Amino acid sequence: MENLRNGMSECREQRLWDAAAKVALSEYEGEMLYYGDEYFYDEQELIEKIAENDWCEQGCPDDFDDSKYTYPDAFPKMGVYGCERLPIELDAYEIIGLLEESDVAYESYRIDDKAAREIVDFCESWNKKHAEHVYWPDFAVGIVADGGDGR
Repeated sequence: MENLRNGMSECREQRLWDAAAKVALSEYEGEMLYYGDEYFYDEQELIEKIAENDWCEQGCPDDFDDSKYTYPDAFPKMGVYGCERLPIELDAYEIIGLLEESDVAYESYRIDDKAAREIVDFCESWNKKHAEHVYWPDFAVGIVADGGDGR
């Protein structure tokens, strides 16, 4: 799991990490962790993935000792980042813009205020009923093990 993210140079990875504000895991208020192009719900899931990768890299031996993979010792010293939670929503004004700029609409076509209000109302209702979200890495927040400084 210590592999560099998508071929990112060690120097660039180090600069990205150095620029991130370090937050102890126990103080991190986010919902997900990001490490090595993967998302994790918590440190245990992350450490289990590191152990699994190490086991595979060693040829999947029957006598693999995963007892050393515990927090905080097995938590990566760098490269664990927080995540931003972003909503997936219908954007009424983007939809209106797409309709008005459509290839099939005539050049001066504009949606009237009443129709625009209906689109806005529909989008607001749909967004409430079908609330969804995604996570994206927040490279401004570096997560370190409790008691660690991320160096």
